[in-house]
Amino acid sequence: MIPIPFKKFLRSATLVCAFVLVPLAAHSSIVEAAPCSMYEGEAGWDAVQRTKIELVKHFQYQPLTHRDFCQLAHLDYKLAQWEPQVKAEHLNRCLENVEKALDHNPQAGIAYFLRGLCLGRQGQMQGLWASLNIIDPVRTAMEMARQLDPALDHGGPDRALGRMLYELPFFLGGDLKKSIEHLETAVQLGPDYWENHYYLAQSYMSQKRYRDAKRELQDALKMAGSVNEEPHMEDHRRHIRELLREVERRLD
Repeated sequence: MIPIPFKKFLRSATLVCAFVLVPLAAHSSIVEAAPCSMYEGEAGWDAVQRTKIELVKHFQYQPLTHRDFCQLAHLDYKLAQWEPQVKAEHLNRCLENVEKALDHNPQAGIAYFLRGLCLGRQGQMQGLWASLNIIDPVRTAMEMARQLDPALDHGGPDRALGRMLYELPFFLGGDLKKSIEHLETAVQLGPDYWENHYYLAQSYMSQKRYRDAKRELQDALKMAGSVNEEPHMEDHRRHIRELLREVERRLD
């Protein structure tokens, strides 16, 4: 999340650069900055790619900060969703920038959250059995993020943990009851975020709580209706409708 409008950010940077035109090599150390934050601008590919290019260009004249490393990590995580052909490269860069942020600030909850997200995406690429060594690092990163900043990204740490516990087989740590507990917490922390309701509904369905699932799916569909820039949104909306039809059949 970029804490100030990006145009204003660039105007400020231009004023600084007018007086300090020093190559990046002279600023190799990380400096103090605002807290680690995520990208909060437009979610479309054009906007995400443009923001990353502008940030990298700005860094030619300014020292990097742990806030900047977090934002770069988040931008690469988003680009990995838009550009599947180079997903591995984006995820590697995401993790590299996360480590730089944590080297400077080991209490940056967002950095742990981004570490868990990018490791999780790597695991999805490799498949479950090829990525068993990723499960514990993802869980540890999300637990740390939850401890440090539970409300970040609309209850993101609880959402990620809840989804992970839903998808894992029980002999690898999967636990439907705990999945629901985490996802209910995510809904409390981010009641207006469609993914919280979407994932909670699926966990409810696995527990045959169809009335609860229907309520969550209806909320998810209503909230997802206005989201158009995220990748695969139409597929998500279609799946929500399919689940709603299945739940209604179960309730008849």
